[in-house]
Order: sequence, then structure tokens, then C-alpha cells
Amino acid sequence: MGQNNISRFKLWRNALTIGLILALIEGTIIFIADSKTPSLIFIQSMLFWLFCGAIVHLSNSGFSTIVHSILWTFLLNIPWFINLAVITEKYDHLPPLVISSLIMGSITGFLSKKLNKKS
Repeated sequence: MGQNNISRFKLWRNALTIGLILALIEGTIIFIADSKTPSLIFIQSMLFWLFCGAIVHLSNSGFSTIVHSILWTFLLNIPWFINLAVITEKYDHLPPLVISSLIMGSITGFLSKKLNKKS
């Protein structure tokens, strides 16, 4: 992943930058889609994406950056899929959740690649 060549400070800064960008995207989407979302759900969703982005950036699976990011973002979202679609039996929610997970994973991979090249 090329992370051996950058300092720990830059690595963590990049990870938190990616997480923050994902959290802002998620917050914006939630606010636009349903501005009446309870505050705790809103905060929980943003915190998930903050840490998901950071963890995915900091980890290394041996796959290419993009594949790694999409795969791990998808896997980390499985509890959301179960909670929001399967348990509640709202299976029509599952495709948008999966698609948004794949998009956020792609964004994570793109940002990771971009920030690793700059560092």
C-alpha cells in the first residue's frame, strides 16, 4: 500500500482526513434525505464512517488499495445491513445500503491512493 514510506503522523493524518470526509458525506446525505433523523442516530452514523474510513486506510489486506477499501468497507457494513434491512424485514432497504457501502468504499480507496501518492 506504500505506507512504509510515510511517517506515522502523515499516515494517521491521512486516515482521519479520509474518515472525516466520509463522515461529512454521510451527514450530508442523512440531512438531505431525512432532516428529522434523531440526533443520536445522526451522530452514530457519522462516527461509524469516521472510524470506518480511518481503519480501512490504516489496514492492509494485500489487495490493491481500491479492492481492499471496497471489500473491507462492505464487510464492516454487514451489521448495518442486518440491523436496518434483515431484522426489520425491510428488504427494499438492502440494495441502497449495499450500493452506498460500495460507493463509500470506492471513495475511501480513491482518497487512500491519492493521499499516499502525495505523502
